[in-house]
Amino acid sequence: MSFSECIDPNSVCSSDRDQGASAVLIYSTIEVPLAQPRALFGGHFLGALIGVIITKLFQLLPTEEQFNQLSWLAASLSCAVAVVVMQITRTTHPPAGEKIFCNSS
Repeated sequence: MSFSECIDPNSVCSSDRDQGASAVLIYSTIEVPLAQPRALFGGHFLGALIGVIITKLFQLLPTEEQFNQLSWLAASLSCAVAVVVMQITRTTHPPAGEKIFCNSS
């Protein structure tokens, strides 16, 4: 799947991939801290929230063209901030990274 397909809100990326990866993680590695309910729900919630907040901040740029040119930066910054926040709150959940990326692009 290409980057342009991933940022399409109707694509598979925005709904199925992260949920499928989460399902594999929580059903196959029950004892792993990354598969615990706190990490599952907290990681997805924080990732989505941070992705949306940073994207909305970037949408305050004067023109839509400037936002489109810097959407890669919004996605990268969202992912980096979300990883740090998930580590601080001990809610690190790797599949939540895709939700961060798709919500922020």
